[in-house]
Amino acid sequence: MLSTAGKGRSESITRQKLFDEVIRTLEMRWVEIDDPLIVAGLIYYAGNFTDLFLGRIEDKMTNRAGDLSSEEIIGV
Repeated sequence: MLSTAGKGRSESITRQKLFDEVIRTLEMRWVEIDDPLIVAGLIYYAGNFTDLFLGRIEDKMTNRAGDLSSEEIIGV
């Protein structure tokens, strides 16, 4: 959803609002983000997230680092 909303956000106000809403929803539901590959994908959009959100995700992945497989570590 983030990728789709981000593609045409400069084309219209509606798409920009959709993108902003997706960012806001992800930041509110950060506790549910548990997949390292999703986190790796979010890093592409890091400039759009708040520092607080990025810090929370970083802390969460740091705490999970011992449980990650080698493929997940490479992905992150």
